[in-house]
Amino acid sequence: MADTNMELDLFRLNKVNRDDLLSDLEKAAENDRELLAIIQNACDKSFDDNSVGIKNSFVWGLRNYRLHSVQNGPDGFHNAIASVCIFRAIDGKYGLVVTEDGITEDFSSENPPSALAVRIIFHMRRHLVAVEYSSALMNSNVWREMLEKILYKSSQALGYRTA
Repeated sequence: MADTNMELDLFRLNKVNRDDLLSDLEKAAENDRELLAIIQNACDKSFDDNSVGIKNSFVWGLRNYRLHSVQNGPDGFHNAIASVCIFRAIDGKYGLVVTEDGITEDFSSENPPSALAVRIIFHMRRHLVAVEYSSALMNSNVWREMLEKILYKSSQALGYRTA
């Protein structure tokens, strides 16, 4: 069996309670149980989001929520470790396509679309996030912007104003 090395990027899990003037959401996610509920809920297909590049369009989403470890603590929920996969699927691509009549430039898509995915691990006691490094996904901040957007939409759907 070949040795495989995995690189991880570490981030701090910051929660921000938005005070939007036009929002009627009053409650904030106060504890790890509520934050994990937001993360788990975000794995639903309805929270997938799109981004467009020069020649490609992508679908971003979260899947495969897993709660790996929970220890009982003073609040009954302590030291949880959970994970999800963030993916970027190629929704469509602009370029040369083969038709019955020849070759032309057009937009093409696959079904199901091919995707790249990385694992994200949440250590709730320390509010640390470890992200499996992938140069194909992480060569810009789009992955982080999409993660934040998906989590915020999930938070709103659960009635929280926490981002």
